[in-house]
Amino acid sequence: MPEALLDALRGLDLEPLRPRTVLYVHLHEAALHGTPAVARVEGLGPSTLLEPRWLRKDEVLSRNH
Repeated sequence: MPEALLDALRGLDLEPLRPRTVLYVHLHEAALHGTPAVARVEGLGPSTLLEPRWLRKDEVLSRNH
């Protein structure tokens, strides 16, 4: 590939192309007080809050309901 094309591709903002996901996590009340607790992730099942395998490296926005 020509160097100019590679430079142009490096400068692109790819953020708008990232998929958006809504993840519903149900926390035990103990988790709100800093106590180790279990969370239930809809579609995945229970998970400890010490091993959030469902988060990976994505940007996370938290909302309390």
